[in-house]
Amino acid sequence: MGCRIRNYNCCLPKVYKSLPSQYLRRTMVPNTPKFTETLRNIAAIAVVTALAQYYTSVHYNNQFMDLMKTSLRESCDRRDMPLIRAYMNMDTILKVAPRLNLSACVIPNDMSTVLRSIMCFLSDSESLSKANESDSTKNFTANICADKNEFASLESMYTSTGTMPENWTLLVITQEPLNRFLSVFLNECASENEGMQQKDNCYGCGKDVSCVLNRIYERAQSYAADPHGFPVTRQDYLFFPQNWHCSFGTYRWCYKLVPLETLEYLPDILQTAGVADSQVATIMAQSTSYKTNHSEFDFYHDIIISSSELRQLLHSIYFDDYEMFGYPFVYTERNVQLN
Repeated sequence: MGCRIRNYNCCLPKVYKSLPSQYLRRTMVPNTPKFTETLRNIAAIAVVTALAQYYTSVHYNNQFMDLMKTSLRESCDRRDMPLIRAYMNMDTILKVAPRLNLSACVIPNDMSTVLRSIMCFLSDSESLSKANESDSTKNFTANICADKNEFASLESMYTSTGTMPENWTLLVITQEPLNRFLSVFLNECASENEGMQQKDNCYGCGKDVSCVLNRIYERAQSYAADPHGFPVTRQDYLFFPQNWHCSFGTYRWCYKLVPLETLEYLPDILQTAGVADSQVATIMAQSTSYKTNHSEFDFYHDIIISSSELRQLLHSIYFDDYEMFGYPFVYTERNVQLN
């Protein structure tokens, strides 16, 4: 909440409305230095009171919103399948462009590889451009920066750069939860990877989407109960809720959220951070051209949304992703044959 900058000028006119009417009628009061000083003191007290009331209302408004979400969460928890706990501090991967004081937290999703390259481009555009020119098959994904522009926490980023939170622009790209699940499922579970049989992929479930969702739910519950003693796999990182990354439990108010589906707000965020218009155009062209296309996407989409049990699993695993990132939990079938 401390990262949110509010405009309080709108509150100042209320000061004048709060003054007794007799002070505003010059014909009814003497125009003396003593009276003028008294009027100024009353105005100053009114300004301080108005500002105090404003900041108090902001604080309690944020608390009220969190309370409402907690109440909604508890009402959902009373169903047969309790919700997965929110804001587990699983990991934080920050890619930075220090010259711009711009930092992006990388959540495993369809855009994570491109986001790494975007931040590398902004950190060292000349080297990345040369790397891509040397290999025409690369599409803005050469990671010549490796770990050079990376931090594992916001605290370490502030300490290492000698800066304060208000000096930075923090962004994160989010993905609609079902789309993210299906993207990972199709890449990890529905195809053979490096000699592995399909039945060995994804917790031993292979292409059985019901099995995968049940295993994710079980493993996420186990991790939430004992995060330090739980052996996390690569597929856990890909499937577990997005709100478990980026220290959202502490810093969720500080990030500027960019939905992957539209990349809305990204150009404005980059321009505000001082990125040149030509670089913004390059980034947007590369980002919007990076799309996954799976012929089976609609097939598995309809399997999930046509089953009340699988919808409940999806809702219980990703409830807080839907709430935090503003995605509606409303789906319709895409009229794909399921047999």
